[in-house]
Amino acid sequence: MDDILLTTKTKRTPGPDTRFHCPRCGDVPARTYLLEEKMGVLFIPLITQRETYVACRACGAALLTRLPLEELGEYSADGLTPHLFPRVSIIVQFLAVASVVLFCAPFVGLVLGAIGLLTSYRTGGWPKRLSLIGIGLSSVVHVIFVILLLSR
Repeated sequence: MDDILLTTKTKRTPGPDTRFHCPRCGDVPARTYLLEEKMGVLFIPLITQRETYVACRACGAALLTRLPLEELGEYSADGLTPHLFPRVSIIVQFLAVASVVLFCAPFVGLVLGAIGLLTSYRTGGWPKRLSLIGIGLSSVVHVIFVILLLSR
């Protein structure tokens, strides 16, 4: 029943070949592509996610970029490097945001922030920073909570 209600369609559009600094292999040839995923209910598209990738031809490691697919062939490996970043799961992003939103709930914000930090530690970026903020805010709330408990 779930397969009938929820639908996904993935389309991969190849882009120009280029070179980039692979985290595993060094300066190597790379392929580029646009990955477009449409999600919907009963064949009615609701969400479309588009991500542009640069992938190593040797090992397959792929990094995201916000540059247009058509322009990727114009960049050298050195010029492309500052525009590449690892993909961060939407679950990790949710954990980071939830840790800040729920920081005042005892233990909830702290646990969400810790899990968000652990899962985003290698990729970094805003989810890691937001998880640290959630942990900091939750820690302050916990200290105040303990002081109030001890003062009674």
